[in-house]
Amino acid sequence: METAIELVQKLKSSKRILMNNGLIPKKNDVPLLQEKEIPFEIPSNWVWERLSNVSLIQEGPGIRKHQYSENGIQFLTVTNILDGSLDMMKSQKYISFQEFEEKYSHFLINKGDIVLSCSGATWGKTALFNIDDKIMLNTSTLRLRFFNDLADNKYLYYFKIQPGLIQITIQYG
Repeated sequence: METAIELVQKLKSSKRILMNNGLIPKKNDVPLLQEKEIPFEIPSNWVWERLSNVSLIQEGPGIRKHQYSENGIQFLTVTNILDGSLDMMKSQKYISFQEFEEKYSHFLINKGDIVLSCSGATWGKTALFNIDDKIMLNTSTLRLRFFNDLADNKYLYYFKIQPGLIQITIQYG
């Protein structure tokens, strides 16, 4: 059975591979937590780690009205995100398949991603994406997932992100 430290190393390795292949922007790992940043003691088989070092946090592009199409790839809006679920009928906006393929294919939401609204009065509404249709992110929506799904994304769904507290603990085994 692998340890939490081994799991974190696998997640960081997956991040490097994705960066090297141009699938995510190149960013260095955020430095390890300093002792003064650790809010409480954790069991010895757990590890403190910063969320951005082990997971993809991606906000959608700013699709403008002149880009809308009558059909194509639907994009997620903050209106579609309810607390704990998605309603893709509440807002149905599309861009053409061609534009999606040329510019936005890396914003395609994967089944199991956590999607969040990140603007205005809807800020913080969260849902687990379990839709089979091809849907992409849009502005003011973001997705969160562990790199290469090496850990259970549902953990991130139940994890409450607090402003200024961007580290997580990982227990494994």
